[in-house]
Amino acid sequence: MTKTNTRSRIVSILLVLAMLLTMVPINAVTASAATTGDGTKGNPFVVTTYEDWKAAMQQSGETYIKLGADIDTSTMNGGFGLGADEWIRVQANIHLDLNGYKLTLLKSKISSVSVYFIRVMTDSLTIEDSRGGGEIVGLHEVTDRYVQLIEVDKDAKLTLNSGKLYLKINDRSRMPNATIYFGGTVEINGGTVSISKYGERDETESSITQENYALEAMNSSTGGNAVIKDGTLDGRVLLKAVAKASGVADNVITGGDFKKSIYIRKDKNVTGDVPLNVSIQGGTYHYTPGYYTFPNSDLYYPGEKMSDPSELFQFATLGFSDGAKYSDGSVYSVFSGNSDFNYDMNAFASMFHKNAIITAEGQEYDYLDVRDDEPQHIIVNDATFTGSSTALDLARLVNSHYKTVTVTTLPEDALKDMKLTVGDGTPLPAKGTSTVSGDVTLGSDGTLTKNVYISALGNKQLKEMYYSNPSKIDFGYRLNIFKDGKRVDYTGVISQTYAAVGDEISVSVQLPNFKFEEGVYTFRLGLHSDLRGSEAQVGKTLVGLWKLTAKEAVDLPIDSVALNVPELKVGDTPGDFTLSGTNTGVSAVTTEWKDIPATGVVESTDYSAFVRLKAENGYVFDANTNVTLIGDYWGSNTGISSDGKTMTVLVGVRILHKHTFGEWKDLGNSEYHVRNCSCLAQEKEPHTWKYDESLDKYKCTVCGHTIDGEKERITYVYASPRSPIAGEHPGDYTPAEWVKIGGANYKVESIVWKNEDGSDVTTFEAGKIYKGTVTFKADTGFAFDGDRIYSNNIFDSSNAEVVGNYTLADGGTTLTATFKLKDANVVKPGLQVKVKLPTLNDKIGQNLPAAELVGTNLPENVELVYSVFKDNLLGEEITDPNYKVKSNQQYLYMVWLKVGDSTDITEITKMYNVSYEVTDGGDAETYTDFVGYGVLAMYQIPDTSKINSVALTVTAPKYGEAPATTATGANDTRYTVGTPTWSPAVTDGKFGAAAYTVSIPVTVAEGYSFDANCVYTVNGYVATYADNKVSYTFPALTAPHKHSYGIWTMLDDSQHSRSCTCGDMQFEAHTFSAWMKVDESTHSRTCSKCKKSGETTNYTETAEHTWAWVVDQEAALNQPGKQHEECTGCHAKRSENTEIPALRDYAVTVTGGTATVAAGTTITRAMEGVEVTVTADAPETGKVFDKWVVKAGGVTLANETSATTTFTMPGNDVKIEATYKDAPPSHTHSYGVYVGMTYTAGNFIYQITSIDTATLGQSKVIGVVAAKKNKITKVTIPDRADCKGYGLNVTAVGDNAFVGCKVLKKLTIGNKVTVIGKNAFKKCSKLKTVVIGKAVKTISSKAFIGDNKIKKITFKGKKLKTVNKNAFSKKAKKNIKSKKTKLKGNKKAIKLFKKKLEIK
Repeated sequence: MTKTNTRSRIVSILLVLAMLLTMVPINAVTASAATTGDGTKGNPFVVTTYEDWKAAMQQSGETYIKLGADIDTSTMNGGFGLGADEWIRVQANIHLDLNGYKLTLLKSKISSVSVYFIRVMTDSLTIEDSRGGGEIVGLHEVTDRYVQLIEVDKDAKLTLNSGKLYLKINDRSRMPNATIYFGGTVEINGGTVSISKYGERDETESSITQENYALEAMNSSTGGNAVIKDGTLDGRVLLKAVAKASGVADNVITGGDFKKSIYIRKDKNVTGDVPLNVSIQGGTYHYTPGYYTFPNSDLYYPGEKMSDPSELFQFATLGFSDGAKYSDGSVYSVFSGNSDFNYDMNAFASMFHKNAIITAEGQEYDYLDVRDDEPQHIIVNDATFTGSSTALDLARLVNSHYKTVTVTTLPEDALKDMKLTVGDGTPLPAKGTSTVSGDVTLGSDGTLTKNVYISALGNKQLKEMYYSNPSKIDFGYRLNIFKDGKRVDYTGVISQTYAAVGDEISVSVQLPNFKFEEGVYTFRLGLHSDLRGSEAQVGKTLVGLWKLTAKEAVDLPIDSVALNVPELKVGDTPGDFTLSGTNTGVSAVTTEWKDIPATGVVESTDYSAFVRLKAENGYVFDANTNVTLIGDYWGSNTGISSDGKTMTVLVGVRILHKHTFGEWKDLGNSEYHVRNCSCLAQEKEPHTWKYDESLDKYKCTVCGHTIDGEKERITYVYASPRSPIAGEHPGDYTPAEWVKIGGANYKVESIVWKNEDGSDVTTFEAGKIYKGTVTFKADTGFAFDGDRIYSNNIFDSSNAEVVGNYTLADGGTTLTATFKLKDANVVKPGLQVKVKLPTLNDKIGQNLPAAELVGTNLPENVELVYSVFKDNLLGEEITDPNYKVKSNQQYLYMVWLKVGDSTDITEITKMYNVSYEVTDGGDAETYTDFVGYGVLAMYQIPDTSKINSVALTVTAPKYGEAPATTATGANDTRYTVGTPTWSPAVTDGKFGAAAYTVSIPVTVAEGYSFDANCVYTVNGYVATYADNKVSYTFPALTAPHKHSYGIWTMLDDSQHSRSCTCGDMQFEAHTFSAWMKVDESTHSRTCSKCKKSGETTNYTETAEHTWAWVVDQEAALNQPGKQHEECTGCHAKRSENTEIPALRDYAVTVTGGTATVAAGTTITRAMEGVEVTVTADAPETGKVFDKWVVKAGGVTLANETSATTTFTMPGNDVKIEATYKDAPPSHTHSYGVYVGMTYTAGNFIYQITSIDTATLGQSKVIGVVAAKKNKITKVTIPDRADCKGYGLNVTAVGDNAFVGCKVLKKLTIGNKVTVIGKNAFKKCSKLKTVVIGKAVKTISSKAFIGDNKIKKITFKGKKLKTVNKNAFSKKAKKNIKSKKTKLKGNKKAIKLFKKKLEIK
């Protein structure tokens, strides 16, 4: 690393850019004794003075404090309050009970830039108010200092359970202040955090951090962790959003009432689809229109009132845009469809839990502007979103002024109480996966057809979600049905229905018209709920299991019936009467109206209807059935059928008038339009306005009424030209590349660059000043506000300034402005620097690694340097080259370009427009390009001394088994695991029916400790930790059920089943008796175990006979036989003494040979079907057998070229002839060698395959038929093998040549060999080295199969063309692939070799 003296320069730049400032801690003080009590939980210190309270707060051990009176420091030091550097240090676990009293802390004199009343430096501070009304008030009387009521350092925690924290600021203060300023952890479970002044700056300004907050995260690499569960935040809240690879958020909001805006500051370097450490799961967020009154001293608007621009939105997002104007990411995106829109909102949307329901309440208010004559009326409509809504939808939470936004998150057990209901019967509640039994009563016909409903209750949030937007929720199911143990295929259409039940929603899976017959039915359903369009399951799968026994019916009387009377209107066709309520026992209702005109009912006329009700099976109507009519009617009467199955109700109904409204009309009223009915009734509704460009007026889209009105005004325009680079042409850039845009509802239409004299620019030159003209175009319906847009605000950058005033044209829709570069140093050569940052997390205990320059050629005398600081830029600079990286330490790398011996970080920027690109960020938490000055990277090294999780595994208890005596931990050497103990004690050595708790001793190694928030698990389940033991209670064990099965019942033709009382079923194949003849066509057999349902005799299967012929006497030559048909099952007989025709024989004539049969007997005749063997006679001298020729009989020979062959005798005579040909000479030449000759040379046996008479030296030899000795360790196949004085080439290794040479270790193939034969070196199990000769073209199948210890194969030539894919075993191929077997030599041969063996 290069030691530099650039600290002051860097710090000054960072202060200008508002980056990373933290204060250097001062020494702690020693606590004094408190008034009463001993500081324990049961006997806290009770303090009544500031000094006693201060001493108690600064104790070194865990301390409990309670206020005994109001404490006011405003009278101290002559009314100045606390001293200039007076503040409370918390460096232990402190518990403070306000006890209904008020603690007032005043500071009138502050010596530091930033100060705090209370600073939690380590450990924790917990605040509560046991009596109510208690508060801590900080009074801030100065105007030029940053003040925090409570600051929470990185390793500390503040918890607020109740009470109020309030910071009152001097009204003239222009500095940023915070009630709670935190870099550690803040947990708010109740109470109030408030600040007196909320700030006056517009949230779109760059210095948004210069504001006042009730709760503010430090602008550090992580920003601290906030957990907000309840309470009131009366002031702005600022949280820091950074990347969190684990996806588990550190900043979690599950509740709370947020009175002012909540800011989410995202590190602008966090890009892409990465999880953030902020999760919004609950809370209520308000927007109340505020108003600001100008002081009487104001130059332009003394005493006038206008809307406060600082209270913009419930949610404000900083750094969510790639196009952020400032390098610290402090400008949030104004969403107007710009190129960063989708990316920004994806990041924002990711902070909401997928199960979240977001309800936004709209409002109306008047927006006041002192420059407008009339206030602008704003209307914001209600809206509902979910955590799975699109990012575009969730963007509305950022740019809409809702009155309140309420966020709730659905729990995973949002579904519960699963039940099964048959028709309108009594629901059967499920008990998890345990079977619930019930009865179904059948009708008189032995069946029951009813709707079957299987339902569950969804909680309040599910109900609200479904009824506000049903398309967002999806209820899924999995259903199985069995009858008497056999699956039932339900053929109806399964549907789902939903109904409100109080604050909950009933979700039903409905099986319409399910038909029950006598038997036992089992229903099994799994039901779950999901958010559509996402992977979020908002209710765990519920499983229900029901067993219904269907039995004979007993008709029950129907107590009552309730009917809805349809409303009749003129011209309508009357509707049907419908059932209201449960109406137990009623299956259907039909309506028959009398004397209804074809044109519909007529006004002032009475009509009657016959309403017929049908009773369900098992129910009847009787004289006591009560009928209730709901609606308008004038009379009724009832009658019942003789069987009680039908009831008829006669109802009289009177007609009502039906409105028929006409078109909406413009009455000239500027508020509403109307439409009229023929009865003179009138409806009215407000106008719907839209600006009409052609009329230059607002026009109602319904009735066409127009009014005068101005276009919506654009009040803010901002553009910043990018610094030109010398040598580049202005035409190479689009307007969007030249200008960064702030504001909304307009775009940059064009930009023109000119020289100072007004001439065109061809190429930018260093050292020259240029000017430009930019034209902005307003969107349709908008115009630029000439009274509110100031010229000097349009261009506000370090390199450009406005020239003159802008001009408006086209009715205020076009704005043109001129600017020029501020000085001649703006245009410089460009220099892009690529930097690779190091990783530190893997370097703990090692030297600090260097930042590296990547692919960049630097100018002469320029080098890349870096400095490293602890904690922050005000911390210690590390100059020791042997410094070791430490755990739990924060480091800051500053990487920049150094020019010569200069230590000025800005020196290079005087010569070049420098831009830095980080090609590899290492494991830095954040890094950024400091607007051309360098790269600043922040690292946080994890604290490895704290153990955050302990995962233990032990064999879970099982009934009847012995307890485990060992347990294991995760692969973590920081702790050891002892022997587990079980309670209650196991007396008989085996687990019984009880719930057992395991306790596992865990001992930490020296130098380590368990974190206070350490998570302990046993077998993946969260456990408890106490007394150095991790304990977990397993679910209670139950004794295994002893099955008690009933009788076997026939299921189908192949099997029967039986059921246990627990619902378990057994299946097995029938145990049949032997088939017994029933009659001439059928036989039967009986199962010895089962009966059909409802029958008293065992199940009997009846089937037709299966006949087959049985030979009683075989037919012989010229002698007939006998046979009969016999059933293969029961052996019944028929067709006895049926004759089998006698056999006969046929002539067999063989010319040049003989014919024989099985025993070798020579024949001249043979019976049909007999196998005949023919053998050719010995050939004459000089002749050899050629082939057989069939002359007659049409037989097929097994092998016509074999001297001995066979055929099957047909039912006719056969003639066959042997033919011969001249025999070849025994050898061709007379010089001592011949084809087929074998000979031995050296250690090998060879065979000659061909001879070239012209050149014996080129004759071929099938090399190495075999090895002379099997126990040979080294084989070298020669190029030539001499025989009788002739030198013959060895061109092949024969099939099976060296098979089983188990001691062979090294093999070299000669350079004349072209083929390695099949199995040539099979099972040479110790072969390690193989050299393939230059001429080898083919390696045949299994040539090296079983040779799995080959270490190296060398290819000397490139002629290899064929390698059989089975030449090597799978294990050998695996060794080649893993490079255990190395391939050397010709690359072309190696490539083909691997391809043929299919090795990738």
